[in-house]
Amino acid sequence: MRRKTEKDLKNMLDEAAKLVTVGGRYRHAKSGGEYALVDLAFLEASEEVAVIYRREYGADKFLWARSLAVFLEEVEIDGVRRPRFEEIKS
Repeated sequence: MRRKTEKDLKNMLDEAAKLVTVGGRYRHAKSGGEYALVDLAFLEASEEVAVIYRREYGADKFLWARSLAVFLEEVEIDGVRRPRFEEIKS
């Protein structure tokens, strides 16, 4: 696989930033828990854009990483399709 140029990577981050809000809060569809979107990054193996996020409830405040595509995909809950993570607008 050909490695992407810095320009390509920057363009990928710019496009991703149009889809999610770094510093925003999101609700997980299955758990209902709130998460803070900390930053965008790249998965080393695939150079795919990833979302870095932190759980905002409970005792642990671990950082988690998930590909942007999976973060944005829809899931089915009780027969209803909805975003896996939905931004909480204040």
